[in-house]
Amino acid sequence: VDVSPGGEGSDAARIQEALDRAAGHVRRSDGYRAVVRLAAGRYDLEQTIRIEHSGLVLAGADGDSPPELHYLPAERGTALV
Repeated sequence: VDVSPGGEGSDAARIQEALDRAAGHVRRSDGYRAVVRLAAGRYDLEQTIRIEHSGLVLAGADGDSPPELHYLPAERGTALV
C-alpha cells in the first residue's frame, strides 16, 4: 500500500487509512501481512498514527528501509520522510 504526502485531506489520516487497509490482508506463514510504503516528502501529522496489528511494515521511500523520520519541534506534528 503506497502513501504520498500532501494532496486532499490529512496526511495522518491517509497513513492511518493505509495501515488499517493493510491490516485486512491475511498474515502469511512468515508472519508478514503487508507493507505500507511512504513516498519521500513532508507529512504533516496532526494526530497519532497507530499500528495495531502484527505483520505490518512501515517502509521508507525505497520500499526496503524504514522511513527516516525527522521531528520538527518548531512545527509540531510534522515529519519528513
